Amino acid sequence: MGTLDALGFTALATLALVAPAEGAARPATTPGDRVGQVSSDIAAGNRSFGPTCRQVRKVPVTVTEPFDSILSINDARHTAIRRAGMLAINSVIGFTYAAAEERRVEAKNTLVRDFFISTETRKTGGLVKYRLAHENMLARNIDGRSINLLMLDLEFTVCIPKTADEIRKERQIAVEKARPPRKIDSPRPVFFDPRTGKPRLWFWKAPDGEILLYDKAGFYPETGDALQPVTAEIASEWKKQRARHEAARKRALDSLKKCDALAANPRDRRKPANVAGTGFGVLRLQARAAISACARAAGLRPNEPRYAYQLGRAWQTRSLAKARPFLERAAKRGYGAAYDNLGWILKRQNRPEAARAIFENGVRLGDPSSMVSLGWIYEEMDTPWSLERAANLYARAAALGDEVAQRSLDEFDARQEERARQAEEQAAIEQQQQIEAAERARLRRQQNEMATRLFLGVLGAVIQQQRTRH
Repeated sequence: MGTLDALGFTALATLALVAPAEGAARPATTPGDRVGQVSSDIAAGNRSFGPTCRQVRKVPVTVTEPFDSILSINDARHTAIRRAGMLAINSVIGFTYAAAEERRVEAKNTLVRDFFISTETRKTGGLVKYRLAHENMLARNIDGRSINLLMLDLEFTVCIPKTADEIRKERQIAVEKARPPRKIDSPRPVFFDPRTGKPRLWFWKAPDGEILLYDKAGFYPETGDALQPVTAEIASEWKKQRARHEAARKRALDSLKKCDALAANPRDRRKPANVAGTGFGVLRLQARAAISACARAAGLRPNEPRYAYQLGRAWQTRSLAKARPFLERAAKRGYGAAYDNLGWILKRQNRPEAARAIFENGVRLGDPSSMVSLGWIYEEMDTPWSLERAANLYARAAALGDEVAQRSLDEFDARQEERARQAEEQAAIEQQQQIEAAERARLRRQQNEMATRLFLGVLGAVIQQQRTRH
C-alpha cells in the first residue's frame, strides 16, 4: 500500500474539525473521475495509522490522466494518484476541492482551502494510504486527435486524526482507569448520581463494622476484597459512623486543648503561640486534672512529643519516678524542654555531673530553660571561667526571649558588682591587716631592742661590781 507524502499531519488535523456526520452528501468529482461509496468507520479494526485517528474510512476512486508518451507516464501516474487522494479526502470530509488553478475561486471552505495549501508545502504524510487495484492505458480519439490516457483504479484509506485535546483527554482517561481506587475522606461525599441514581462510590466494610469509601471499583489493598457499590443502607450507616467519629474527634481535641491549658510550660518554645502555659506552682494545684488530660492527649497523639513532655511535667509535681519515663520519651524525640526537667530530677537526686550533662543536651537543642539551669550550675562553681560560661548562657537564653534568663542575667550583673565590692573590701581589710601586722612586728622589734639594752646594762653593772671587789 502506498502513502501520499504530500498530505501533512498538521493539515490533516483540520479534518477533525470539519468531518461530516454519517450520511452526508458526497462531493462532486471532476469529469472523467469516479468516486465510490465511502465505507463506515473501520478504526476499531485498523491499526495501520496508529492511535491518532478518530475515524478511518475507505473509499474507491477511479481517475484518468492524459500523457504524451511512455516517458511521461510516471509523472502522469503521480499526478493521477495525487488528484485521486484529494478526491478521496473530499469524499470523506464532505467538501469539494476545485482544481489547483481555481483554488481561490471555488474552494467551499477556508479550512479545506488552507488544508490543501499546507499539503503543497509540507511533506510529513502518513494519514492517507492507497492501494492500486488496477492500471490501464487507453488511446482515445477526442475532437479528431488521439489522446493517451492512464486509468487507475485505487482504494484509499483515509485517517481523520484526533485533535490534541482529544488525545490528551484519552490519555487522562487511560491513566484514570489504570490507577487504583482512591479513598474518599470528604465529610460530605456524593453517594449517587443525581441524574441516574446510580452509585458513584464503592465501599469496603471491616469486620468491626468500619466502612471505608472509594471513588471507583477495585479491591481493598490490605485484604484483596472486591469493593462493592454503595447502597442507601450503607450510605445511612456511613453517615452515622461519621457522626460518631466527629464526636470522638471533638472530644480528642478537647483533651489536647485541656492538656495545653493545664500543663504547658510557659518557657517552652515549641508550645503553640496561643497557649500561655502554667507555672510549676499553679501546676501543683491542678496536677490531677492535668495528668488525666495529658494522658489522653499523649495516647491520641503518640507521635507528638509535646504531650508526653507535658504529662511528665504534670507527674513531676507528684512523683519523679512516674514523671521520668514520659520526659525521657519526649527527650528521645528531640524535645528540648524535657532535658531541663530531667536535669532537675537528677540534681535533686544529688547527681550534679549527670544533671550538667543532661542540661548540655538541652542547650544543644536550643532550649532556653536548659541554658539558664546550666548557667546556675556554673555560677555556683564560682570560678572565673565558670562565671564567664554562666554569663554567656544567660545572654544566649535572654536573646531567645526567655524572661527568667533576662532576670538571671540582670541579677548576675548585680552579683558581679557585689562580688567586686566584696573583693575590694576584702583587699582593703587584708591591706589593713598587713599594716597592723607590720606595726606589731616593729613594736616587738623595738621592745626586744630595749630589753636587750637593759639586759646588757645590768650585765655590765654586775661585771663592774665583781671587778671592784677583787
